[in-house]
Amino acid sequence: MGVSSKHDTFRKTIFAYALKQGVRGITTDEVAYHFHTVPNCVSGRMTELKYLGWLLPTDKTRLTRRNRPASVFRANPEFKWLLKAWALKEKFASVSAYKG
Repeated sequence: MGVSSKHDTFRKTIFAYALKQGVRGITTDEVAYHFHTVPNCVSGRMTELKYLGWLLPTDKTRLTRRNRPASVFRANPEFKWLLKAWALKEKFASVSAYKG
């Protein structure tokens, strides 16, 4: 598994988590805490998701675990269909692997 595929997987995971959080949204610190990692490991993927348009900025901020203000982002609902597409792709890949 290459670096880019690891990043793709983590981007998908963050996006799915953002969708699950709904209008409450997510911060980098919250994502890092949820996935037992550090904000530095999350911030790059969240920046990529913002540039892709999958995460949308809000006008809200919340305090981090270190009492610093953090920007809140929410999932762009226009991309919700991607989760189903990824699931189908993974399902198809596992079926075709058996036919080999």
